[in-house]
Amino acid sequence: KMTIYDKIIQGTDEWKEIRHGKVGGSTAKEVMTNLDKSVRTCAVFAKLLSERMEDFDPFQSSYQNAAMQRGNEYEPFAREEYERIYGETVQQVGWVELDNGFIGISPDGWIQEKKKSIEIKCPSAETHVKYMLNFNAFLEEYCWQIVHNFLVLKVDTVDCISFRPENKFNKLIVFSVTRDTEIKISAKATKKVSELVEMLNARLIELEAELNKEIEFQNNQIIKF
Repeated sequence: KMTIYDKIIQGTDEWKEIRHGKVGGSTAKEVMTNLDKSVRTCAVFAKLLSERMEDFDPFQSSYQNAAMQRGNEYEPFAREEYERIYGETVQQVGWVELDNGFIGISPDGWIQEKKKSIEIKCPSAETHVKYMLNFNAFLEEYCWQIVHNFLVLKVDTVDCISFRPENKFNKLIVFSVTRDTEIKISAKATKKVSELVEMLNARLIELEAELNKEIEFQNNQIIKF
């Protein structure tokens, strides 16, 4: 089951607040680092713990580099081009959250009735051509973000999009990923998306348990001066 926040606009303070202390699609890759070690060693454990210990502060700066700014600027045009070419009507929602209240996603687009979502990237010229020549490079880079779509939205397909309007030959590259698609996750391991969904779900269950355990431990501490 899931809760859909279709009135919330992505990027607003309201959107940031509802994601506070939770795992979204862009966080999934960091959760899946150091799989051979405790989930406490993952890159976002301290961040998520700190967010659980403090209320949301809208005045905290949200850093954006040039690539992120470009993505925010061009994503709507990518969505329009995708709709035009494929004849799809893409739904935009702010946040979709599983009932555990810990895992959610802000999809780039959702075609709910067809059990499909879209994942949009608006990369540099060189990176776009790299995806054009070998789209596996896209899948490997954004593997866990793609898998997160399957986990939260329960989709059957994710259309992965690289959009570069400056490219004179192919400005929109689309590759459809299903649960049977195989993605290389390391030098020695390639797995189907369905297997990766199970791996991500198990890791997230472990992560939530460890966060709750640490919160309980800290709550029982006696501060001595």
